[in-house]
Amino acid sequence: MSDLVVTADSGATSGRLMVGDAVFPCALGRAGLIRATEKREGDGGTPLGIWPLRRLFYRPDRLPTPETGLVSVPLTPQHGWCDAPADSAYNRLVTLPYPASHEEMWRQDAVYDLVVELGYNDDPVQP
Repeated sequence: MSDLVVTADSGATSGRLMVGDAVFPCALGRAGLIRATEKREGDGGTPLGIWPLRRLFYRPDRLPTPETGLVSVPLTPQHGWCDAPADSAYNRLVTLPYPASHEEMWRQDAVYDLVVELGYNDDPVQP
């Protein structure tokens, strides 16, 4: 498998994902790319580094099933991502409604139409 490389645009919240000769626009956290050693929950940064790729989530109403070696998970309106550090499901996919703080994965904008889960802060999860 080719490496995936992400670079930040000048606006910091968007970037380019490159794999082989293909280049795609991508979204970054509101603070852009941040060194992993400086990354903290809630800082709005995307961790800079080399990470394993875990799964791919996609909106089946907007995209065909991606052709990839990753496990592909079709999103539903009931999918969320827990961002509450004190919760046992922190940094994990959850089913909505969910009582702790979370992001909805099924959004009206296209930001989460295609999401690659990074193997960052997941083995084990550290709040």
